[in-house]
Amino acid sequence: MVEGRRVCSLHFLPSAYKEQSWAQQQLPESFRRLPRLKKDAVPTEYLALDISDENRRVQDERDTNIVLTHSETQSSRSPEESQQENLNEQSQKLILLLQQVEELKKTNEQLREANERLMQKVITTDKQLKEKDKIIEKIDKLLGKKDCLHKKLGVQERRISKAESKKMKYQRILQSVFTPGQLKILSNENLKKTTWCSEDIASAISLRSISPKAYRFVRNSMKIPLPAMTTLRNWARKFDVMPDILNDVLAIMKNKAGSLTELEKLTVLTFDEVYISNDVAINRKDEEVIGPHKTC
Repeated sequence: MVEGRRVCSLHFLPSAYKEQSWAQQQLPESFRRLPRLKKDAVPTEYLALDISDENRRVQDERDTNIVLTHSETQSSRSPEESQQENLNEQSQKLILLLQQVEELKKTNEQLREANERLMQKVITTDKQLKEKDKIIEKIDKLLGKKDCLHKKLGVQERRISKAESKKMKYQRILQSVFTPGQLKILSNENLKKTTWCSEDIASAISLRSISPKAYRFVRNSMKIPLPAMTTLRNWARKFDVMPDILNDVLAIMKNKAGSLTELEKLTVLTFDEVYISNDVAINRKDEEVIGPHKTC
C-alpha cells in the first residue's frame, strides 16, 4: 500500500465514483469521506501525452489540495475529538434511523387502517353481491312462474272462448223455443225468480189460453220457467178488452212484427165471425156491468 495515495479526479468522469450513502450526504462536508472510485472505473479524460503545462499544473494543484485538506483534517484532530466525532456521527445516524423508523411506523399504521377499510369494503361488497345473486335467483323463479301462468292463462282463455262459442250457439238454438226470461233462469241455476218482460207474459198467456192443464204440467212437472197465475192475472188486467177495436192487440202485433223475418211476415189476416157470450159479466176494475149481448 502506498501511503498518502490519492485520486486524480481530472481523468475520471463523475459517474466513475461510488455514490455516497444518504447518511454521508446529511453530514457537513468536512465530515464526509473522500470520494472513492468504483472497481471497474477507467480513466477516460485528458489521457493524451502532450498535456499542456497549464492543465498539468491545474491538475497537480487540485490533487495537492485534496491531499492537504484530508491530511490537515486528520492531523488537526486529537483521538478524543475523532472518537467524539465518530460518536456524533453515529448518533446522528441513529437519530436519522429512529426518525425513519417512526415514519415507517406511521406509514405502516396508515397502510393497516387503509387495509382494514378495504377489507370492510370487500366484505360489504361480497354481502351485496350475495344479496344480488339471491334477488336474481328470485327474479328467475318469478319469470319462470310468469311464463307458466301465461301458458295456463292462454289455455283458460281458449277454454273460455270455446265455452262462450258453445253458449252463444246454444242460446241461438234455445231462443227459438224459450223467451228471454226463461233463458235467463235456465242459464243460472241459482236464480229462482226474475222480472218477466212483456214477451214472457205474452208467450205464457198464449200457452195458458190453449190449455190450462198443459200450462200447469209444463210449469210444475217439466219445471220449465213460467210466470205464476197471479202474475198473469195482474198483467191481464192491464189489457183493454172492451167491445171495440183492440188497440192493445194491434200494438202487440206491431212490436212483434219488428222481430219477424220476411217469410214470417207473409201472413193473411182473416176477420171471422166473433161469438160474444150472452152472459152478464162484471168489470171489477172499472166497476161496471158488461152484457148481456146478443149473438152476432
